[in-house]
Amino acid sequence: MAVKSLEALLTYKNDYLVKRFRVVQPHLNLSEEEGQQIFEDTLRFLWLTAVIDDLRKENPDATDIRISNSMIVIDQCWHEFILMTEMYSNFCQEYLGKYIHHPPPMKKYARNVKEHGQEESMMIFLNEIIHMVVHYLGEEVAIRWFDEYLKYETIHPAKDMISHHH
Repeated sequence: MAVKSLEALLTYKNDYLVKRFRVVQPHLNLSEEEGQQIFEDTLRFLWLTAVIDDLRKENPDATDIRISNSMIVIDQCWHEFILMTEMYSNFCQEYLGKYIHHPPPMKKYARNVKEHGQEESMMIFLNEIIHMVVHYLGEEVAIRWFDEYLKYETIHPAKDMISHHH
C-alpha cells in the first residue's frame, strides 16, 4: 500500500493523544492549540519519513530524515504516539502503508561520517533535511521546525526545578 496524500493524513485526529501529550509534558505549558499544532507536525514528519523511505528504495543516496535538535518537541510527541501501540500501528498501516520505526535509519549520514567526519556530515544532513522540509511541506513548516520550535528545546524540567530552589 502506498503513502496517502498529506491532505488525507492531516484529517487524522487524535484528541486523546494531544491531551495526554500536554499532560505528560507539563513543563512545556502547551495550550490546546499548540498541542494540536505539534501533533499535526508529528504527522507531517511521519509522512515525510514514509515518503523519503520510498525514495530511498529507488535511490540509496536519498537524504536522511531524522529529528534535528530544534525538533525535539516533535520527537516527544512521536514517543507518546508510539506508546499507544495499537493506535500508532493502525495509523501507520492505514495512512503510511508501513510501520515507521523509531528512529529512522541514517544510512547516508553513517557513510558521510566515514568520508567527511562528524561535523561536516551533520551540516550536510541539516542542509538536506531543511531543503526536503521546504520542498515537501513548505517554508512555513520549515521555519516552525528549525526556528520556532527551538524554544521548546531549552525547557528541561530538571533544569527548571534546580533553578527554582535558589
